[in-house]
Amino acid sequence: MTRQINTPGKKWIAAAKDPGTTQTHDDPSVSGFFKITSGGVVFYDLQGIPFAFLVTRPGENFFVTCSLTEGGLRYMFSTSSKTEELLGIDGLTYSESANLATEISESIACEKAISTLAAFGFNFDDFVDMANRKTTSDLAHQAFFKAGMTVAPRGIEDDGYLLASRLGRVMLFRNGYQYANGLWIASAEAAA
Repeated sequence: MTRQINTPGKKWIAAAKDPGTTQTHDDPSVSGFFKITSGGVVFYDLQGIPFAFLVTRPGENFFVTCSLTEGGLRYMFSTSSKTEELLGIDGLTYSESANLATEISESIACEKAISTLAAFGFNFDDFVDMANRKTTSDLAHQAFFKAGMTVAPRGIEDDGYLLASRLGRVMLFRNGYQYANGLWIASAEAAA
């Protein structure tokens, strides 16, 4: 579970069920709280009032302003200058803000995938083994698919083509793997 999100000069910690009751444990570096939802991440100020939302749909990662209304959260189409200041992204270019949004989204997706693998009794190294065509059980293939790391339950074609999803490839690259000579190897090994 994601316990902390960082934006430039800001630290956000996971919110309690009622964000207004979240404890900062007197940590002055905490800027506010966050809660992960099915479509993204809600950011709250220190009083537990929502003010920003990070959209985390595949291929769409961006920040917008949000506010609490009688009907629930209302999302704007972009961020206000106040939202950008509270998030610490006011000095970023559009591209830098988009890259930060993608980085946060990918981190959350990777943590969720690792948690799903663990629930099945597998880990990332098992995924690397499968990607490198080592014998892999049907249960492992199902776990990788359920975690969103492959686009098909079998995970790899008979000819060795890895059916990794974007998330699966992101995880390989984030963990320092490169594709060389038909195998996924750690970057230090790829340079040799």
